[in-house]
Parts: sequence; C-alpha cells; structure tokens
Amino acid sequence: MVQIVQEQRQKEIKSWEEYLVLGMEAREDKDNSSWKLGDLAQEISKDYGEDSIGKYAYAISVEKKTLMNYRTISGRFDKRTREKYRKLSFSHFASLTAVVKPEAWLEKADNEEWSVETLRKEVKKEYPNITNPKLDDEPPEVYRCPECGLWRLKGMSAFDICKGHYKLQKGKMIYI
Repeated sequence: MVQIVQEQRQKEIKSWEEYLVLGMEAREDKDNSSWKLGDLAQEISKDYGEDSIGKYAYAISVEKKTLMNYRTISGRFDKRTREKYRKLSFSHFASLTAVVKPEAWLEKADNEEWSVETLRKEVKKEYPNITNPKLDDEPPEVYRCPECGLWRLKGMSAFDICKGHYKLQKGKMIYI
C-alpha cells in the first residue's frame, strides 16, 4: 500500500524541465496580456477619447494607472520590435520607455541575457540624472475647474489647461 502511494506521488512530480517550460509559458501569457491590454487601451483612447480609459479600466477590473502604463509601453514599442525581442519580458520594455534609443538597450539585454534588474542598473549608470520622485515631496496644490469639474494645478493659467473654456471673439480670448 505504501509503495503504491509512493509510486503515484512519483508520477505526479514533474521534471525540472517541465516546470521551467510551464513557468516560461505562464510568464509569456502574462506578458502577452499586458501587451494586449495596452494595445486595447490605445484603441479605446482613439475611438472613444482619453476620458474613456478610466471607465474601461473599471469595467474590466484593472487599475486605471496600470492600464495607462500598459498603453504607454505598448505605444512606445511596435509589434515588430516586440516580436524581435520576444525573449525579453514586458518589464524589460517598461524599463526603457523613457530612454531615447531603447532598441540598442533591448539588443544588449537580449544578447547578454540581462535580467530586468540588470537592465535597470545599466540604464541608471548611463543616465544618472534620472531620478525617482522622493516620497516626502509635497504634492502640488490643485482645484476643481468650475466649468468642467476636472482637477487642475493651482498657479497655472486656466488657458493652458482648460482651453475648451475659451473662444476667440473680436480678436480676444474670452472665457466661456
């Protein structure tokens, strides 16, 4: 009886290689879903306007910020580039959205089989002045626009941020 249970247990155990294949497939599925969501978000923005992203994110139960990040990354890298460097994860690409010539970094990361962490460290060495915001920085002061109800930065001209509330009348810009 004990021997039968041990034999069944041994049959259930996958080889290391099987686990690697399953893990790589799962990672690829995750990466593909990030790309797909980013591509869909781009289409939604074009077809229904920028404000539709929040509604879409809510409807599919994805954080709006996450969906907007996916859209940015997806818009930065065309499908040809993604396919060329398919060995790299979505996070590799995400690490390069602010870099001027990301394809050179993708090539190097691909050739040298860099992890995301290694890629980020190398980019940081090359661009030491790029810094993350400090957590103790004060958030900007904001107010709600009385016309459209959207949040606006205090101290900025309303004309710069609420252009839709102005019209040209007799050679002058008038707030509507």
